Amino acid sequence: MFEVITITKESREYVELYLKLSRLNFMDGKFKKSIEAEEFKHRKERKNDIIAALDNIINTDFLYSRMIDEGYFFVLCDEDGYIIQLIYNSRLENYFKEINFTEGVSLKLENSGINAVSLAMEYKQQYQICGKDHQWDILENWYCTAIPIIDYTNALIVAYLDLSCANCQNIDYQSFILRNIVKCIEKALTYKNKLYTIELELTSIDTAIIYCLAHGMERKDICKRIHIAENTLKNHIKNFGFY
Repeated sequence: MFEVITITKESREYVELYLKLSRLNFMDGKFKKSIEAEEFKHRKERKNDIIAALDNIINTDFLYSRMIDEGYFFVLCDEDGYIIQLIYNSRLENYFKEINFTEGVSLKLENSGINAVSLAMEYKQQYQICGKDHQWDILENWYCTAIPIIDYTNALIVAYLDLSCANCQNIDYQSFILRNIVKCIEKALTYKNKLYTIELELTSIDTAIIYCLAHGMERKDICKRIHIAENTLKNHIKNFGFY
């Protein structure tokens, strides 16, 4: 069973003291867009695999599509807390524009105060935060859960995913939904890393064999095409783990 942390009075006071000492305040009611377009483009491109996996999960499950229709939204941040993807219903578009909640914005503690992503970054685990526990007044009706996305092959946190909704009465089930989505993304990353490792280990003969197999060629025809013995071909295929 994974642990979901909820903000406490002590942790809030600690964070607020840090922000006070840093002379940071959030009184103007808008998020700051803290990176330039070129840097944002580069950051987003580095997370294409995660973005593609998330899109596939959301678009192929009726539950998630229905949640978005009901006003929930997903916020995907890179490992540094910059928003690289927002998934939301178009009804929220004007509201998000008004508060400048957009891709490229930083949700780090020093930029956006106490929020689910900044706390997940601070404590390196899943965090949920309700309404007025946010430090910023414009988030006082937001109910948010954020969780790190881990690349287990390299033992690194590579992104953070947040599931939020305004004026939500109960967010407990958000934790389970979000955890299931992140597990799927992490499995996709692990699978990709395995494929990449296999690809690095392939010789030119391996590549030619895989190409022929993918195009449905018979084994005897493959042997003739790339000039190898049938036993050699069998050994290559055995090493692939295909048969």
